[in-house]
Amino acid sequence: MGQLIPVVHVVTLTFRPDTTATVISKLAAALDDLAPQSNAITFQHGTDLGIREGNADYGITAVFNDEETFRAYMASPQHQQIISDLVTPHLQARSAVQFVGTGAGPS
Repeated sequence: MGQLIPVVHVVTLTFRPDTTATVISKLAAALDDLAPQSNAITFQHGTDLGIREGNADYGITAVFNDEETFRAYMASPQHQQIISDLVTPHLQARSAVQFVGTGAGPS
């Protein structure tokens, strides 16, 4: 078996100004439900702290063992439904990046 190359997936979301706190709470709950199904090594998400002006409203980050696991997550019906029901209708801007992870991090 070949060496696993971790894939780090980072997404930022900026919502339309009329997006309610209820919508964002529903998104957070749906992502909490998705996390254990994602097969990610780590899965974190949350609302921007407001420390810096101009940031996105919400961030999601996940680390996957390999590209195959990441692609399966992206294609999962649960993930796709969250996007179509809770993200796209409220979205002003989205940005994402995937990069090679460096392992478990500092010890």
